[in-house]
Amino acid sequence: MDMAEKIISCIPRTKKADKLHSLATFFTNNWDVSCVNHLVRYVDGESPELGKAWKGCRFLYIPCCFKSHWIALRVDIQERKIEVYNSMGRVINREKISAIENVLPKLICAKLDKTYGLQILSIESIACPQQSNGFDCGMFTVKFIVFLLAGKDVSLIRPDYMREWRKKLAADIFSQSFDL
Repeated sequence: MDMAEKIISCIPRTKKADKLHSLATFFTNNWDVSCVNHLVRYVDGESPELGKAWKGCRFLYIPCCFKSHWIALRVDIQERKIEVYNSMGRVINREKISAIENVLPKLICAKLDKTYGLQILSIESIACPQQSNGFDCGMFTVKFIVFLLAGKDVSLIRPDYMREWRKKLAADIFSQSFDL
C-alpha cells in the first residue's frame, strides 16, 4: 500500500465518500497499455486492498508527480472534467495529463457505462494557494485532496501551516488515525 492509499484508507467513510475514489500513484506516472489490467482492477474495486468499485462514483482524486513536482487532480466523471490543483502555479504541460484525459473515458465506457462516450475530458486549472519554497508540493497535494474530500474550500489551506500539517500527517499515519 503506497502513501496515498494509506492516507485515503484512514478517512472515515461517509455518504459523501461513496461518490468518490482515489487512485494510488503507482500508475499515474505510467499511463500506458501495459497498465490496463491494473487500471481495470481499480475500476472494479479490486485494487487497492479494500478498494471500492467506481460504479456510482462522481469524483476520482489522483495525486500525480511530474518531474519531482506533485499536483492533485480531481476528475468529475459526470461533468467530464479534470481539475488541476498546482501549488506552484506553473502550467503543467497538457501532454503530461493527456494520457489521463484519454484513458479514463475508455475505462469508464468499457467497464461502467457504454453510453459514456470516448471524447477526451476537459482540463481546468483551479486557482489555489501557492507554496513559497521548492519542497511543499507533496503536502499541498495531500491537503488539496483532503479539503476537497471534506467539501472545504481549498483557499483555506495556509502555506504557513505546512510544517505543522506535515508533522500531524506523519503522526496520523504512524498511529493509523486521521482527521481534518
